[in-house]
Amino acid sequence: MSGIVAAMNEPTPGPSLGEGDRGPPRSWRRLAGFIVGVLMLAAAVVVVVRRQDELVGVMRSLAAAPVWAIAVLAILPLLNLGLSSLTFLVLMRRHGRVGVVEMAALIGSAWLLNYFPMRPGLVGRVAYHKAVNQIRVRDSARVVVESVAGSAVATALVVFETVSVQQGGWWNIIAGGVVAIVVGAAIGSVVAPGSSAVGAYCKALVFKVADVVVWMARYMLVFWLVGLPLAPAHAAAIAAVSQAAMLVPLVGNGLGLREWAVGLLASSLPSWYLFGAGVGASVEMADGLAADLLNRGVEVVLAIPVGLAAAGYLARRAGRSEQALGGHGGPH
Repeated sequence: MSGIVAAMNEPTPGPSLGEGDRGPPRSWRRLAGFIVGVLMLAAAVVVVVRRQDELVGVMRSLAAAPVWAIAVLAILPLLNLGLSSLTFLVLMRRHGRVGVVEMAALIGSAWLLNYFPMRPGLVGRVAYHKAVNQIRVRDSARVVVESVAGSAVATALVVFETVSVQQGGWWNIIAGGVVAIVVGAAIGSVVAPGSSAVGAYCKALVFKVADVVVWMARYMLVFWLVGLPLAPAHAAAIAAVSQAAMLVPLVGNGLGLREWAVGLLASSLPSWYLFGAGVGASVEMADGLAADLLNRGVEVVLAIPVGLAAAGYLARRAGRSEQALGGHGGPH
């Protein structure tokens, strides 16, 4: 593991897009972000617990939930993990050789580690790529930027598609355009060479669109489990703000911030979204907080075993890599 430790001492790209050349932000900022996130999460729990009527209703809904719904709720985050791994895989393979299982383990370990202060998951992943895969830090930073850009495009496409379908009329033209873009990307991912930028971007876009759709499904499911069914267009908007919250660099995995963003958006959507269509108008902020706290709880329960298993796999793989290179952690 000495090669990874040495790589971690080199400048690594920060979580925000403008920090790639200046190195990570100061440690105290990240620690402060972690503390603020924990406090926001605790505040969300307090708000939900103090609303006893809503809490009792949520507990009753969960108790009456069918087994299949709980099973799907556990499977969907793992599907997100797989799609994120495939996205990074196709983007990273232009810069170095990375295995499918290896990338899945890197994303899985980062899923857990990024809950801790200083976002060690991001730093560790970049360091691993440099030490084991011989991928430059600047290339890893570029892939992070490309992934974020892909998420933004995919989220916009899904939101426009769901709004267009629900509105009908001339909005169907937008829906048709969105479908054409996604289908075109799928075709391009097959036709274009796998090592080309065009092929990688097409594949990444398809994976990202699927990832956003899975996030939509997760929010439709958790809101349904707490007794508040959502329209697809509302679920798409909530998924969009959820993704944005998780990109805030100083709060790992959007801890606390995501719950409040979902709660506030869910309670305000009926007043302006879909031109006052009124779907889901009974959603209160506490309801939105409760739904995403359920979502977060499932994530944490899954992230612990997945992250620990992934970290163990990567440690063994890094050890074998160092032995193959003569114990020096990389070529000289």
